[in-house]
Amino acid sequence: MADNRKKEKNNGNGGAKVIPMICQSTGCKERPKRANFCNEHFIWYKEGLITTEGVRAKDFDKKYQHFLRRQKAA
Repeated sequence: MADNRKKEKNNGNGGAKVIPMICQSTGCKERPKRANFCNEHFIWYKEGLITTEGVRAKDFDKKYQHFLRRQKAA
């Protein structure tokens, strides 16, 4: 019988997950709290202002203006 399971690559850390020490957003120096982002940038990520890599979205200015209007109304 053939073993169809995928072999995991050994990344040299014994299989432990690597947690970044700073927020993944470009230019942020805070410690990550959720999904490799600080609390502020996690909200931005959920709103679509930044990508999973921490880079601003192509239409950042338009989305940011809408985000500010929603925050002001709430």
